Amino acid sequence: MSEIDLEGLENFLNERIKGQEFAMKAMASAAIRAELGLSKKGRPKSVFLLLGPTGTGKTESTLNLGRFLFGSEQVVARFDMGEYGHEDSLKRLIGENKQDAGLLGEAIDVHPQGGILLLDEIEKAHPKIAKVFLGATDAARTTSADGITRSLENWYLVFTSNLGSANAAEMDGVPYTMLERSVMQAATLYFAPETMARFTNKVVFRPLSFDTQRQIAQALAKKEIQHFQSIAKQHLGCDIQITYSDSCITFLIRKGYTKQMGARPMRDAIEKLMGDPFAKWLLQTRKSPPPNHPITLHFEAPEAAAELVLTAS
Repeated sequence: MSEIDLEGLENFLNERIKGQEFAMKAMASAAIRAELGLSKKGRPKSVFLLLGPTGTGKTESTLNLGRFLFGSEQVVARFDMGEYGHEDSLKRLIGENKQDAGLLGEAIDVHPQGGILLLDEIEKAHPKIAKVFLGATDAARTTSADGITRSLENWYLVFTSNLGSANAAEMDGVPYTMLERSVMQAATLYFAPETMARFTNKVVFRPLSFDTQRQIAQALAKKEIQHFQSIAKQHLGCDIQITYSDSCITFLIRKGYTKQMGARPMRDAIEKLMGDPFAKWLLQTRKSPPPNHPITLHFEAPEAAAELVLTAS
């Protein structure tokens, strides 16, 4: 792989993760140090603890870190710790016998040059399972039931947690340092001091402001429109223009964002709320002769509307 322009990492992350400038700066700084070889020998390249409310970009920032450093998000081996809350699930993770590497061993073997282990919501894991991952933060290795010890020296370990997120979700608009202090206090009360010390980079994500919600909704809407245009080309054989009003974006935010889930439901909401009227229009248009004039579609959300309105001209 060609040499990476590490100086561009922070901008890369900020372009894709909206409203988290403090968090993106911290993640980029830590990754740059690691890529320049400043990590201690016998340790993972870097160990992150990402904190803050759900749906604010913790997982997405990790995927984008993988895209930048390794060229693909496929290098991110993601484990949902909510699926490992029972002690018996340890066998699934590290294997049951000499022929079984377990899911963790398999994930490491797929990327022998290194990658990112993403442990989502670590507080939900059974203590024995959390211990497997936390132990790797010091020794940079893990041993599966097959007896093979695998090195994690070329890996990033990213733990995410929603600890303190309930209070954080209500702290929109407060100074970042105040938010950071509140969330870190919640994490410190939960994790033992020696555990907190293992997380060399503790990064707090803030709740999404309305402006940030709008940026996310606009980006997702534009992506959906590009998809619609390719579908129209396929079915109708013509190019179409698609626009939307400000009220449309406000409607999508109202339907796709909550304080409890952040922007996580927004993608699905936009796919449905924009997709349904477009699908109806496409079905009707396919029954008619091919249009011989440019087509412009416009999404609008009338006041108190339950759904978007799509008009053609």
